[in-house]
Amino acid sequence: MPKPGGTILLCTADREGRCVSLIQSNYTGFGSGVVIPEWGIAMQNRGACFHLEPGHPNSIAPDKRPYHTIIPALSTPADASVPASDGLMAFGIMGGFMQPQAHVQYVLRTVLHGQNPQAALAAPRWQWMKARELQLEPGWPAATVDGLRARGHQVTVAAEKSVTFGRGQAIMRLDGAWCGASDLRGDGCAAGR
Repeated sequence: MPKPGGTILLCTADREGRCVSLIQSNYTGFGSGVVIPEWGIAMQNRGACFHLEPGHPNSIAPDKRPYHTIIPALSTPADASVPASDGLMAFGIMGGFMQPQAHVQYVLRTVLHGQNPQAALAAPRWQWMKARELQLEPGWPAATVDGLRARGHQVTVAAEKSVTFGRGQAIMRLDGAWCGASDLRGDGCAAGR
C-alpha cells in the first residue's frame, strides 16, 4: 500500500538566478479521480476545503482568497538588483496546516539568524495547536520549554521529529554558489551539477 499523502515539493535554480519552487498536491486519495485524456495527468482536489456557502470565512468569491496551505515560496534579498545575488531562495515546506508556521520559522532562521538552508530545515520546530497549546519537537533547550510554560502555554514535547512538523526542500544562493537542502523529516535529497 502506498504511504498516505500526495504532496511533493521541489526547488531548483540556475546560474543566472532563475528559481522555481513547485508544489504538486493531489490532496486525498488519488486527487479528483479525473485524469486528462492522452496526458495521464491526475487533477488535484485541493478545493475540497473551500466552501460554497455564501458568507463562510473560507468561501470562494470574487476578489477573495480562501485559506489554503499550498505555499511554494521564493525570497529575494534586500538588494535584488544583482541577478543571482546571495540570499536568493526557492523553498517550501509541506504539511497541511503546519505549512505557514514552518515557513515563518524557516525564514526567521535563514534571514534573521543567518543559518544555511540545511541547518534551518533540520532545526527543531514548534507547532501551534489551539488556544495556548503548543507542541515542540525534541531538541529545544529546557529553558525555552520552561519559559513557555511560565508564560501560561500548555506545552507538549513530541517524542521525535516527524512529518507532522512539516517537511521541506530549499535552495539558496550563498557566497556565490547554490546551497541545496532537504528536510530530514521526509524523503528527498539535494543534488547539483
